[in-house]
Amino acid sequence: MSGWVAANCSQIVRQLAQQEYAIPSSRRRYISEKTLQACTRGANGLAGPYRAASKLPEPVQLAVLAAQT
Repeated sequence: MSGWVAANCSQIVRQLAQQEYAIPSSRRRYISEKTLQACTRGANGLAGPYRAASKLPEPVQLAVLAAQT
């Protein structure tokens, strides 16, 4: 990953971590940068049949996938 892409991805992850989410069956409202970074490293796991099993809200999944491309 080039320096620009890594920096841009880090900035997007930081922005996503600051947003509040309605997470079903949870009192939590935020997703940590660490969790989001783990998803960016394994974003291919969010695609296809595994995506339905993800605990991340769909807008976050899509943003993580967009940050990878």
